[in-house]
Amino acid sequence: MITKEKLLDSVKMASKTEESALPLYTEHINSVLFLSGFGEDKKRRIQRILQKLNNDSSRHAETLRQLIRQIESEDKDVY
Repeated sequence: MITKEKLLDSVKMASKTEESALPLYTEHINSVLFLSGFGEDKKRRIQRILQKLNNDSSRHAETLRQLIRQIESEDKDVY
């Protein structure tokens, strides 16, 4: 069992990580791709994969925000 406060702290931390990690990684990977010497086809394929990851990450972040709102609105203190 976990208290509401601890659960919220954990979900908020997950949300912050979700929202900040992938954009940072994407920026670094884009820099590496620029210098990689990969062919244009391979670069485009990697870019498509990164875009899918970004889209998925955005959906995960929204799910976590909804979960935070739900937990905050509930009266119970133990989960």
